[in-house]
Formats: sequence, C-alpha cells, structure tokens
Amino acid sequence: MGALGATNMTAVARKQPLSPVRQRPRSVPAASHPSVEFGESLRRQCAEVAGKFAHAGGITITCTAVRAQLPRAVATQLALIAQGLIAGVFDAFEDGRGGRIGVSFQVLAVAWELSVEHSRARPRAAGRQGGVGSWLVRTLVARLGGRLESPRLIGGARLVVTVPRP
Repeated sequence: MGALGATNMTAVARKQPLSPVRQRPRSVPAASHPSVEFGESLRRQCAEVAGKFAHAGGITITCTAVRAQLPRAVATQLALIAQGLIAGVFDAFEDGRGGRIGVSFQVLAVAWELSVEHSRARPRAAGRQGGVGSWLVRTLVARLGGRLESPRLIGGARLVVTVPRP
C-alpha cells in the first residue's frame, strides 16, 4: 500500500470481449450498507479485467486507487463508468499491438476523480462520437452531476471523470 492508502495493481492483458457485469449474491441487505469502499472495489474490477485478458497478450493494466467510502449509488455508477471506459479503451487498441492502460481514482477536496488513460491506440475517426458505451458513460456522468474531460496526450489519450462530493 502506498501513500494515502493507494494500492497499485499491474497485470498484462490481451484483447478479448468483456463479459456483462455479474451480480454477486448478497448476504446482507443493501440498505444496511449505505456506503461502500470504492478503491478496493475498483482494484478488484481492474484485476478481473486483467485476468480475462492475461493470455491474449501485450496490454498492461495498472490500477491506482485510494481507499474511500462512497455512497452505494455513486460507487455503483462509478464502477459502471470505469467498466465502460476500460471497454472502450480495449476497443480502441489496434489488433495485435500491445500498450498500456492506467486506471486511477483519487479523492479531491470537493470531488472524486476517476481517470483511464491509454497508449498506442488508434485515433478516433473524425466526427465519430462513439457507440452505446460512450453514450452510457456520458449519461451516468451527467446523472452524477459530474464532468467528463479528455485532456490531450502525446501517444495516447486520457479520460477524466470528476464527480462532486456531497
């Protein structure tokens, strides 16, 4: 564990289709847990994705997330946003070419910040807005009152979701 309770997870992955989100059985009703620890949940999500792609080669996934209690509804939507962004990044990679995906989560003074960055991806075709996954991510970000930004990077891209804290 690093500074501020952050933990790094790195794995090598290859491009394969992502399976749909699975519901895990609950032994305790959701109402008894109004908040959840999101950083650990995000690290597990990244490890699951990396495990699915571990034998298909060349893409390295790194996840750095601080420990933070988030309201269950916010954590659920941020997990779906992370899944959509990571799936979109895998779709953007050129077939047969490796690269790097970095996922991070941090707590700012007035907001939570989730980012996904990647290298060696194909540039998006001019005028292309993305598919259903992009629409879902934008919709969830808007529902949370957040912002989705894409600052310019050389040799890749970074998508940053900022959600205001209550």
